Amino acid sequence: MEYGNYYTEETLRSLNAAYDTLYGITSRETEKVNGIIRRMEKAGRFPPVPQEGDLLEYFPQNGDYFPQAHIETIRKGQATVCLASHAPFCHTKNRKVCYSTEGGPWTRVPSAGMTPAGLATRCFQTWGRNGRCRNGEVYFHTVVRSWTFHEPNPLYGDYTMKEWTKYPVEKIPDPEKKGEYFYRCEGITLYSEKELEELTGLLQGKLFDGLHRRALVLWGYRMERIFLPATEWNAAEGEIHLSFLGGAPAKIQTDHKRHRLTVRIKKSNP
Repeated sequence: MEYGNYYTEETLRSLNAAYDTLYGITSRETEKVNGIIRRMEKAGRFPPVPQEGDLLEYFPQNGDYFPQAHIETIRKGQATVCLASHAPFCHTKNRKVCYSTEGGPWTRVPSAGMTPAGLATRCFQTWGRNGRCRNGEVYFHTVVRSWTFHEPNPLYGDYTMKEWTKYPVEKIPDPEKKGEYFYRCEGITLYSEKELEELTGLLQGKLFDGLHRRALVLWGYRMERIFLPATEWNAAEGEIHLSFLGGAPAKIQTDHKRHRLTVRIKKSNP
């Protein structure tokens, strides 16, 4: 959708089959939805600053990633943001569109720190002509502005979950060899620092210290492990490794564009 596109009964019905079956889409629903859209457009056009109901691409300090956070309210330059919301409910009050959403977690963000990221189409809902009742919500889509915000002082530099994968690594002291460790990561036991470095290299990644002395964080490509019987493994493509991290033979494919690593491991039994 674009600015200026409004709903007819037919187009609104196509998004709300369940509501239409129970109550029927009428001109009252389209008038309410189109009235909300007009007010949202009026608030969002000028000036081009963050508005309630806009989307926010949010990058926390710990490298997590929330591509479609919801700006619920803005008061005195501070936006209340739901990082992972459901389709927000909206209604008009004092000629203004107000929002109420479920989801979480929630945080507060200075609106002055948000940078423009274009326009985006998103889904909203409002009550139909019967008001609050079972299955009485009416869904619609409209265009809003999108923004980006990076928390200051990131813990892991430019690594974020938008393009990379974060692997918590547990560093465990060897009870029989003082000063030596083994490691656990993604269900894999790594029996030496050398094997940890090998995995880091395969993932094109980088190791960081974790939040406590026995924790590390490995950032790298997203890894998928597939276990195949010998006949399927022999026919599979990929670079052959006689041993994957000290274990069975594997064929490895690296997709640098998508930051993905596919490891096909040969099953020991047919």
